[in-house]
Amino acid sequence: MRLGSWIGAVALAVLQVVAANDSASAKSLQTLLDEAKALSLAGRFNDALRAYEDAIATDASNYLTYFRRAAMLLNLGKTSSALSDFTKVLELKPEFDQALLQRGKLFAKECTINSAIHDLNAFLQRKPSDTSVAELVQELYQTRDALTHAADAAASGDKARAIELYGDALNTCPHAVDIRMRRAQLYLDVGDKEMAIGDFKRIQKLQPDSLEALQQLSTLHLGLGEVSESLEAAKDCLKQDPEHKACKVAFRLVKKLDKAITKMEEHLSSGRWAEAVKLLLKPSQEEGLMGEANKINSSQLNLRMFGAACKAFGEVKSMNWCTKTLELNDQSFDAYLYRAEAKVATEEYDAAMHDFQKAHELNRQDARASEGYHKAERLKRQAGRRDYYKVLGVPRSASKREIKKAFRKLAQEWHPDKYQGDLPEEAVVKKMSEINEAYEVLSDDELRQRFDNGDDPNVTA
Repeated sequence: MRLGSWIGAVALAVLQVVAANDSASAKSLQTLLDEAKALSLAGRFNDALRAYEDAIATDASNYLTYFRRAAMLLNLGKTSSALSDFTKVLELKPEFDQALLQRGKLFAKECTINSAIHDLNAFLQRKPSDTSVAELVQELYQTRDALTHAADAAASGDKARAIELYGDALNTCPHAVDIRMRRAQLYLDVGDKEMAIGDFKRIQKLQPDSLEALQQLSTLHLGLGEVSESLEAAKDCLKQDPEHKACKVAFRLVKKLDKAITKMEEHLSSGRWAEAVKLLLKPSQEEGLMGEANKINSSQLNLRMFGAACKAFGEVKSMNWCTKTLELNDQSFDAYLYRAEAKVATEEYDAAMHDFQKAHELNRQDARASEGYHKAERLKRQAGRRDYYKVLGVPRSASKREIKKAFRKLAQEWHPDKYQGDLPEEAVVKKMSEINEAYEVLSDDELRQRFDNGDDPNVTA
């Protein structure tokens, strides 16, 4: 064979091998992408991410690999990683409209407003008929103005207006941690701990490593008497930073408190009243659980301890421990106040009004006494009317979940199509109507609050 012919044959063979390898590589990439898709559909997201990483290692220039991974990351709530992938897609293929749109929407959710407007306007230049994107751009301009006005309102001391404006902004930018943090602080400033907790919880979901959010949650839950929730937040904080000073202090304090409360409640449930009393009052009120609750300055935790003390003294009603306190100190505002609230719970409205009046005389600056008096007065007028709690068979302290569960159970029993008893159809329909009416009031926060304050939403004045 001539040399030239031999070289030509070798070159041909090399080209065939290269072509075969290219084909195998392409097939390998497609196989990895198919595998990633199947794993994602099966809910095996970590395995799917590894498959995408292998696909990128095989061909880092394939923009669709990044786009598919970004879509999956978006569904998993990993917005920062998704944002990086959409950016990579646009580096590889600047004209890819969907990547531009998705990145713009992510910027909007995070309130990176200028970047969001830039991307969405660029998208609109290519797709001018997309009215939903045009509306989003207008919302972003309005949000930018709202943020400016919110900052001005906060600076001028109009915190309620600032909270409202930050809320408007968060409707457009639900993932904006810094804005949510500002609103949470404003809620704290105005004393609305429950709403602050809601914002800090959302921040912690968006940024699981946010130590400030976890520390605040631990402190706020404890202030509301929610010891278990406080302990959990402190634990999560220490998982992120085992040396975090404030969280270490909170964890030790709350763990000790939680352990003592758990033990005390075990004594109560077993009827070991003397042992429970030792934990509540050992060796004096200041050093026992009653004293710890008082140091924390949580009215909810105080109420919990008063109720426990009542049981520990072997009495039926939770007001008796307060009565014992008043026997020792008839100038105790808290004892009158808590006993009055306990009497409201047992529907002794005249006695409750008397105690609220005494509390008000002792401390006219504390609005709880006068508010409690008027509430008891309204409830007294309401007595004798229909009681929606009794209709559903739940206590006034029932959670939304408990109310819903009770309603479903009663609906199964009394729905005209399911009723198995002997009552006439007219009576069953009436009963089901009462159940529906009760549920409509108690499942709506505003209507339930009105009813709890003595105003029946279904009774016109």
